[in-house]
Amino acid sequence: MADERACGNNECVKADYVCDGEPDCRDRSDEMNCPAMRKCEPNEFKCHNQRCVQKMWLCDGDDDCGDNSDEQNCGVQSAGEMCKKTEFQCHDQQQCVPSSFHCDGTNDCRDGSDEVGCVQPTVVEPPETNKQVMQGSTFKLTCKAVAVPEAYINWRLNWGPVCDAPRCLQTSEGGYGTLTVHNAQYVSVYRMNY
Repeated sequence: MADERACGNNECVKADYVCDGEPDCRDRSDEMNCPAMRKCEPNEFKCHNQRCVQKMWLCDGDDDCGDNSDEQNCGVQSAGEMCKKTEFQCHDQQQCVPSSFHCDGTNDCRDGSDEVGCVQPTVVEPPETNKQVMQGSTFKLTCKAVAVPEAYINWRLNWGPVCDAPRCLQTSEGGYGTLTVHNAQYVSVYRMNY
């Protein structure tokens, strides 16, 4: 078929499966001689299979990578806790659901408690909008947002990454985001999205 490709052993797989980071041919030939995989964005985690997934999906109880690498090294629950640290405990105390299901618009807890008290992110301390910096210098921007569950601040420049690490460093903890840029460079368009 036109939308299929032949493997080295003459079996066929969908064309979309070629160079997707996951071997689909039994001889793994669909993942050979592939162009370099794209670099993950600063807010993304690179899976063992080279896929990129949102960092906020790490340790959420869902295998977002497809190889479970986003669910490894997640720590252990404390003695006496029913749910893992990667899970939301329903109010009835009888059910745990993956943290990613908390406030996703779908009732996953039998009692619906995973959708109670959800608050869309609101920026309460926006970053500076006109910051003048010297070329080659280091500068820092901060932003604070409140939400339930906790807001994740992701810095973008014209909907793309501001710059790559280690020149740019992003942190987001407790709804408080910081962007540190070393060796500032001239940029012709200054629209910052947060």
